[in-house]
Amino acid sequence: MAEIKKLQTEMVKIKSDIARKEELLQEYWQYKDFLFSLSPAEWREAQLAKARRAKARAPPGDPPGDTDTATAARDPGKDPLTITGGPKMGNLLWELEEQNLTLIQNSGETEESLEEMHCTMDRSKKEMDVATDQLTSQITAMSQTIATETERAAELELKARLYNFGKSESANEDHILEALGRKVQEVYRCCLGEPKANPSTLQMLGEIESHLLQLLESMEVIPRDTLDKVEKMKERERRIRLRDQKLQQQKQHQEERLRKALDRAQADIRRTNGRRLMTRSQPAVRKVKSSNVKEVSEQEELHAYFFT
Repeated sequence: MAEIKKLQTEMVKIKSDIARKEELLQEYWQYKDFLFSLSPAEWREAQLAKARRAKARAPPGDPPGDTDTATAARDPGKDPLTITGGPKMGNLLWELEEQNLTLIQNSGETEESLEEMHCTMDRSKKEMDVATDQLTSQITAMSQTIATETERAAELELKARLYNFGKSESANEDHILEALGRKVQEVYRCCLGEPKANPSTLQMLGEIESHLLQLLESMEVIPRDTLDKVEKMKERERRIRLRDQKLQQQKQHQEERLRKALDRAQADIRRTNGRRLMTRSQPAVRKVKSSNVKEVSEQEELHAYFFT
């Protein structure tokens, strides 16, 4: 059994050697065909004629075919190949080699350029993604702020309309503008200090708005814990201020009540002379029982309420 395995192993090696030799032989035949094609036409015709004569002298038992002619043409014997144009072929091969080296160099440079371009594109894409996320968050925050301010503006407009209801527009507008200017100036002093020049109300509002935007941007940098502490402190101050205002209003209301009671006590008593006038009572109305009419009217009211 061991001998059989050994022989099989040797057979496999021999077959692989035969296949490798056949590949090498095919490669040599290709080289020879190439050199044969470069030889002069007269030499090729002479070699083909020699192959035909060898075929004619072959024994009659051999099968005829074009394979023998091709093999004979491939194997011209020991006659040397005559190749003309040697310098031209050398120059051609040299030019081809130079072109091949140039193409290899250009392909390497192109690959390097492509790698650099890919790196640049990846870096630009990451930067654009980060910038897009930041802009999206800012747009969301601004949209929420705009929605809140729009609602507040609508409420203020409604309050202003209710306040201005029934008053003359011309005289009241000047009064409102003056009051608004004083209020804006007061807010400007609280936020930005005393104005350097004599700005208009719109200019002060623009500066207040820009200052508010700067504060909102700086709030995003402040840690959340600090913001929570500040908000709690402001909420506490607001509650204390509201409580003080409520106590002040109650005190004023109590003082007003005491003042009115004192005025009533100090006022002169008016005595009425004669008999006090009495209002005449209305005559009693006799009610008529009409249950059917009432039911019909209720049904009509329900029908009118739900279907009209």
